[in-house]
Amino acid sequence: MCSFVVGYLGQVLGFPEWMNNLSPFGHVPQAPAESVEWLPLALLTVCALLLPAFGVLGFRRRNLESK
Repeated sequence: MCSFVVGYLGQVLGFPEWMNNLSPFGHVPQAPAESVEWLPLALLTVCALLLPAFGVLGFRRRNLESK
């Protein structure tokens, strides 16, 4: 939802540039029009791999009793 509002309505509503950076799509270059910078893409990939891994670890460490 945030990506939709910032990406599509941000220009129309005049949002500041920092709001565009809240969305991960603000860090991905538009490939034919801009040169590709690999560092933001690599950082997004690392985040995309680490966040679910932490979620799985937290899910496995929960303290529930099964009956």
